[in-house]
Amino acid sequence: MTATVEKQVYSVSDIMVLLGIGRTKAYELVNSNCFRTLKVGGQIIVPKKSFDLWLNGADDETPSVEYAN
Repeated sequence: MTATVEKQVYSVSDIMVLLGIGRTKAYELVNSNCFRTLKVGGQIIVPKKSFDLWLNGADDETPSVEYAN
């Protein structure tokens, strides 16, 4: 029997896949302070709740960020 565990954090690679963007754009977004990030060891992780709030536009305190293609 295996339990399914829902992710609580996203990696930069996860964000790349979720948004369909490349590595450079993903790091620009992660470093833009649009949502909360944590550094664990050498890895940057993003709490799912913070990312989802930003993605759904619920975080009015954070300014919009636009990236050129």
